[in-house]
Amino acid sequence: MRNYQVAQRCDFDRLPRMSPRDLVLAVLLAALWGCNFAASKFALHELPPLMTTGLRFMLVAAVLLPFQRFPRGQVWPLFRVGMVLGVGHFGLLFWALRTVDAGTAAIVIQLQVPLGALLAALMLGERVTRLQIVGMFVAFGGLVVVLGAPALDGKTIEAAMLLCAAFAFAFSSIQSKQLANLPPYTLTAWLGVFAGPTLLALSLALEPDAIERTLAAHWPSWLGFAYIVCGSTLGGYGIWYTLLARNRVSQLIPFMLLVPVFAVVSGTAMLGEKLTIEILGGGLLVIAGVALVVLRKGPVSTLAEAD
Repeated sequence: MRNYQVAQRCDFDRLPRMSPRDLVLAVLLAALWGCNFAASKFALHELPPLMTTGLRFMLVAAVLLPFQRFPRGQVWPLFRVGMVLGVGHFGLLFWALRTVDAGTAAIVIQLQVPLGALLAALMLGERVTRLQIVGMFVAFGGLVVVLGAPALDGKTIEAAMLLCAAFAFAFSSIQSKQLANLPPYTLTAWLGVFAGPTLLALSLALEPDAIERTLAAHWPSWLGFAYIVCGSTLGGYGIWYTLLARNRVSQLIPFMLLVPVFAVVSGTAMLGEKLTIEILGGGLLVIAGVALVVLRKGPVSTLAEAD
């Protein structure tokens, strides 16, 4: 589940370098989150997308909520983020993943980073450097190349959904500024409380025979779903929060650029997806553009995400 951690201004020179153990954990985390796209494809082979996403949020909330405090005075901001992030972002992403390759989706969804920087500049007045502007152009140029790939031929609606999902995540990052003081697992649990039931209600309204299809799903789909909940969400964020306790966000963000790489590799190896010149070239441009946006010197405010 996507979540947030804001990097506070501090004296970076006094912080230690990442240990070899943390370097391995950071790569493992990128692999867990990258392979989540392929696991989602397995789950969505039989499970309806909105039902899958709703059940995911509900289960995560059920596991975490008993150990979290009530977010007094922050219920309304949590509800807004839950609707935009949980329903808007994840609902659209999982709907598109029914027919879009895992690697392609992972590449397109990376546009959430330059979109987030652009929205922060427009809505919060944050300064955008020239290097970041170049990075935005490079990333969107890579998107144009990816959109011309055979994997997206005839999938204009799904491509639009992925772009809207990226925008929803970027917008939710602006909304989450009001929630920066909440413990991460508290934020995750209460987002599930609001997003889960909404997604389940939408599933019953928009997905014919959602309950019957869910009950009739076979073990490969449930194995993919188990990975989404246990591997990517609970396990992935357990590693993420452990790393955050010992390292600064700016040290960890570069490893997140490996997420689409692992998504492409796992999609090719596990699902037989074809790696075309357009996907490879466009993907490299998108990753390079995102790197220019987020890899800057000095203290930064950023967010980390997992699908």
